Amino acid sequence: MLGLPKGQVFLVPWTEQWEIEFKEEERKIRSEINDSILAIHHIGSTARQGLSAKPIIDIAIEIKLFEEEIHCVPGLVKIGYS
Repeated sequence: MLGLPKGQVFLVPWTEQWEIEFKEEERKIRSEINDSILAIHHIGSTARQGLSAKPIIDIAIEIKLFEEEIHCVPGLVKIGYS
């Protein structure tokens, strides 16, 4: 399971599926804004093997220049981020 029902918060045991989901999101992000990216990181509790967590994948994107962030927004919106 990925995500939480509206108004609910709970923890679930760590699963390898979270790493698979991160890799898929990383692929989507790179396909849209690759020219600006230095690195993409899976962060937060779902990134820590063996740690229970809310089933939400946290992602940090490093870009070359802060000023380039405005050019990244349309690509991220296109793949479902807000």
